[in-house]
Amino acid sequence: MKGPYASHYRRELVTAKSSILERIERATTSGASERLRSVFEFSTGEAKELIPVLSVRGDMFNARILLRRFTERDNRSGQPQWHDYGPLGSFFFDSLWRECVSPMEAVERCYTSSEPTAIPLAHSLEAFIESSDFMIAERCYMSEIISWSLKPLNGLSPGEDKVREFVGRSVDLWNIQIWFRKSLSRNKDIGQHWDYLDGGTITPDIFERSSSIADLLSDTIWNDSLKLSSRSFPELGRKLQLDFLKWQIALFRLDILGIGVAIAYMARQILEWRNMEILAVGLSANLAPDRIRNLLWRL
Repeated sequence: MKGPYASHYRRELVTAKSSILERIERATTSGASERLRSVFEFSTGEAKELIPVLSVRGDMFNARILLRRFTERDNRSGQPQWHDYGPLGSFFFDSLWRECVSPMEAVERCYTSSEPTAIPLAHSLEAFIESSDFMIAERCYMSEIISWSLKPLNGLSPGEDKVREFVGRSVDLWNIQIWFRKSLSRNKDIGQHWDYLDGGTITPDIFERSSSIADLLSDTIWNDSLKLSSRSFPELGRKLQLDFLKWQIALFRLDILGIGVAIAYMARQILEWRNMEILAVGLSANLAPDRIRNLLWRL
């Protein structure tokens, strides 16, 4: 009942009739989102223009949940725990979730939004209506939201360079996941939803010609991940995510007067958020303390 999440948990105690675990998860989501929103509220100058590119990951998380709902890949009965720090915000996604019965209704709602990040969501829903394929819809969304993210980064300022690399590393992680899916697929005639995204630090042609993960990551910014003994995606994927967080947090000292401070602060909040959720789930499931410690994300 004390600490930065206390007020959010007290609110859940008063307003929610869910389990203790769900209340804790909602409180941590609400508290972390509030902190992430504060970065934009206190920013000025160039940072004010660049932070929406960093915070759009909140919209990306929410959009994928919404797409799963309409493609019947999400059978949850309650309200999702929206990440409320992106340009669209949780109210927008919650209204689509509660009020739109069909994808077409959601498309119409997106087109009436004043936020430009609603357009990629509209196009992805249209792609699903046309194809009935969740992965095509998801790739459509990711491709357009990455293009939106890169559009304001056409200058040469150090801040834009940092955010451009942030976007590039994010694209790399998406493409590496696709590469693993391709390498495990027996279907050689795979469709457009397997196509790699542009904008990463590793170009699509390198992904196409790499026959092993060592070939793919050698001589790249992700080379350090190859030191991991396991090369399976769950272990390597977690290591890549952790390396990405470490890079972001290190910017606090490397760029103390620029956008690096905001990037590092947001990364620390996301790291804390993940660990709070692990603690809540682990304690709820009566996992042994050592097991919970092993699951925590550590720098």
